[in-house]
Amino acid sequence: LEAAFEDNALAMFNYMTPLDDDVLRNDEHHPKVYRVSAHDLHSLLFAFLDEALVTFATELYVPTNIKVTKLDREQWSIEAVASGIKYVDGKHLQGTEVKA
Repeated sequence: LEAAFEDNALAMFNYMTPLDDDVLRNDEHHPKVYRVSAHDLHSLLFAFLDEALVTFATELYVPTNIKVTKLDREQWSIEAVASGIKYVDGKHLQGTEVKA
């Protein structure tokens, strides 16, 4: 289940900007922690992806690697650590915008 959350987030960002781009891969990477909770599994996935999108919208942060460090299936909460870059329009390839 942890891998499904990781893969969903990375797939969303890969749709927005190719994560295998050489320019993006060689940029300086910074860590980011995502923490969200919800009332069930589907809401947790939505909240997790939404948190990542909000971080992109406010900080232009694009994760290139995500690792779920905690997943509580009773309280429906998740914590994940990402490594990523600051997106720069014109420098990084642009894909399709995703909105929550």
